[in-house]
Amino acid sequence: MTHVGERIERRDAVRKTMGRAVFGSDVALPGMLHGAVVRSPYASAEIVSVDTTRAENAPGVRAVVTGADFPFTFGASIRDQPFLVIDRVRFAGEPVAAVAADTELHAQAAAELIHVEYRELPAVLDARDALAADAPLVHPDLHLYPRGGHEIVPHTNVNTTIHYHHGDLTEGFAEADLVVEDEYTVHAVNHVTTETHVAVALHRPEDGGYTLWTPTDRPFQMRSELASALGLDSGLVRLIVAEVGGSFGGKNTLIAEAVSVALSRRVAGTPVRVEFSREEDLAASRVRMPAHIKLKTGVKADGTLTARSASASKSNGQASCRSASSRTVEASTEDTTSQPASRTSSPGGV
Repeated sequence: MTHVGERIERRDAVRKTMGRAVFGSDVALPGMLHGAVVRSPYASAEIVSVDTTRAENAPGVRAVVTGADFPFTFGASIRDQPFLVIDRVRFAGEPVAAVAADTELHAQAAAELIHVEYRELPAVLDARDALAADAPLVHPDLHLYPRGGHEIVPHTNVNTTIHYHHGDLTEGFAEADLVVEDEYTVHAVNHVTTETHVAVALHRPEDGGYTLWTPTDRPFQMRSELASALGLDSGLVRLIVAEVGGSFGGKNTLIAEAVSVALSRRVAGTPVRVEFSREEDLAASRVRMPAHIKLKTGVKADGTLTARSASASKSNGQASCRSASSRTVEASTEDTTSQPASRTSSPGGV
């Protein structure tokens, strides 16, 4: 308690006010290459073919990578997110291929030369639609994916179910002098951080590990996620955390990092930098999940809450960190159930 009421200097104050702070977009390493991404224009589609021939022969290009070259998936709870689309697109803006070149302009020009043939599929754009019995399955093989302790419903878009319950709901509502019931909608919200997603990755051929320079706010979670995805010991993944130019819960999983890692594998020993434009950040980064919520609340005349039941359909997007979910809470005192479900949209998060 010795600092209560005292002025305390922020440890980062001087370097930030003097312009010496190194953010993710400031990282520049000798020989560093620059990446550009080819993104799907469709929310749901099958990849028929990817022709990278022209891009591979473009000026300044050092590597081109597709999901077929790097067929790994990641996810903190369910491994359902590919680094690059392997066979099926699940949201508009999903990375299909990437280019590493001497300059950012060379990389962007080469990316435009990659030809992708798609077969468009039915899309699921709302969490409630995703939970319908006849909804197209975003992940038909979801029940086969490696996952943690999440309870899924096989052969549906429900990737997690969560239930909370406390007390006697019927009794709680019976005690209420007033019961209020209504439905609410919460829209998706992008974090719109000052600094867009950016990462530099270096593949170390001598031990098969990776070094990443990234402005993440959860380095240990990201290290574990990447190591698990690639079948590596976590000791082989090193994260050097830059100053975070805003996160708000949006920079705790592999986003720009996924693309830079895939490219770095193709140019072992050379760092590759990937920085999203604002447009890419809005289309292909994590967002706060949209939700449809039903609330029923019992209250006494003196304001005492006696019971509440709640159900929420939350849409996280096309993967567990971005899927649709449905949650129910009942309480007389309290009870909740949640069922995340997948839909064809950009990632959801905090």
